[in-house]
Amino acid sequence: MNINQVAEQNRGNIRLEFTRQLNEIKMQYDEFTKELTETRENDQFFENDVEQLSAKLEQFKKEIHQINIHLQLTSDDPMDWSRSVRVEKPVVSHLNNSQLLFERQVISLHDRNCFFLSASDTYILAYILSINRNENRLVLYNISDGSELCYHELDVRFGNVCDMIYTEKLNCCFLVVCRQVILIYNPQRKMLTILSEIKPIDEHPFWSITVSSNTNDAFVSLDSNGYIERWSTETHPNWKLIKRWNTKDIIKNSDEGIRMVRMFANKNQLTIIILQQDKHWRFDSFDLNLQLIIRVGLPGDNDDAWLLTERTTSSLWYVNGSTSKQIDKYVHSACLIINDNQQGKIAVSYNNEPKRIETFNL
Repeated sequence: MNINQVAEQNRGNIRLEFTRQLNEIKMQYDEFTKELTETRENDQFFENDVEQLSAKLEQFKKEIHQINIHLQLTSDDPMDWSRSVRVEKPVVSHLNNSQLLFERQVISLHDRNCFFLSASDTYILAYILSINRNENRLVLYNISDGSELCYHELDVRFGNVCDMIYTEKLNCCFLVVCRQVILIYNPQRKMLTILSEIKPIDEHPFWSITVSSNTNDAFVSLDSNGYIERWSTETHPNWKLIKRWNTKDIIKNSDEGIRMVRMFANKNQLTIIILQQDKHWRFDSFDLNLQLIIRVGLPGDNDDAWLLTERTTSSLWYVNGSTSKQIDKYVHSACLIINDNQQGKIAVSYNNEPKRIETFNL
């Protein structure tokens, strides 16, 4: 066997090996595509799921690139990345040019994503998830100058964060809802504790939380189609269960499930944000005994202002009274901040480059 024959045989062996590796990657990619499609059709995305899916997709691309730089392969069924990857042009925030706002401050996140945030008039608490940096943490920022004060790594057994609120009613603390636990965060003491009385039920993890500013009530939703619980916070942090409802007794039979629960600031009413069968959102208002007050209403009146983020389009909406309008896009999370002088701010985390949190004065 001459040198040319040996070289050709080796090239054939290399080609076979790389073809085998490519086929393995394609099988993994097919499973990934199937999972992605089912999740999208069932509308089961959380914001932080996007980071994990993006990292997985980038890994596929790197493996394909490593193979192709060694050998150009032909395939009867090539992968069309253009159908899976969308490249967005950088945009300027609508809020920067809004007549509503006149001052802004930027907190750089570098290459990290903030999937949830909440704020007092002094602090911003952000949930940062970065697979590249191996970070799964809560980060506390000073709202006046944007400086990072401290951070707390979260136990992976807690599950991903799926809701965060700030409440003055409960000793000025943050409540952080993870899939398996609810955390109390005291920003003055920089202390994180578990709200031990509340536990998930069977296969239904925690989903959302809200606290009344007028009464000793809190509501917790478990899973999108699980339960809603009413708790007494009178002896906080030792909460007492008042009542539990099955979600199917609250929503319509045709509804997909509950996304979030929120209390009105100035009256004893609960708004439940519901995903309809047509993939549109509906806002139903209830009294504290979960008796329906109004269905298909905007979550506000003349005394209430609300921020709504629509995760499938990454859009930000401002609702005040009976009107609503989109005020920004490329948004992961946002919250309203009202200080003692009733001067308002909006804090927004963005998913486009550069990754950042911005605060705007109203």
